[in-house]
Amino acid sequence: MFDVIGMGTVAADIIKRVDKLPSADGFAVIKETNFLPGGSGSNVITQISRLTGKCSYIAQIGDDPIGDVVLNSLRNEKVNTDSMVIKKGGTTISTEIIVDDGGEKFILLNMGDALMSLQETQIDYNIFDNAKVFSRTWCREDHQ
Repeated sequence: MFDVIGMGTVAADIIKRVDKLPSADGFAVIKETNFLPGGSGSNVITQISRLTGKCSYIAQIGDDPIGDVVLNSLRNEKVNTDSMVIKKGGTTISTEIIVDDGGEKFILLNMGDALMSLQETQIDYNIFDNAKVFSRTWCREDHQ
């Protein structure tokens, strides 16, 4: 029995700290790079799991390195991933967030081709027989 089954956005943020944001045709020196799993839906489920809720998650990711980061992060947070779908040759959503020493930033979004191509037939609806709550969380960018 699951307290919450989540479905929605999964992604990873690649945060690059630079000395300064470049102007057009300019460049910046990368000082540090960090990978942070995220996505509005998986962030909600992760927090519920951290509060001792028994959770499962449904989404489609690619079989790329970003997908591996997302899947491993959910598992490390004790979220059941049996209903996750992995798209062979697919690309998982990611953002590259470029931040300068003053905190100014810009964000590059790679929508990938995995999340929004999840088909209804790929979901095992029997999982809902064992859930108290279903949480569907999408971010605005998912619908563009």
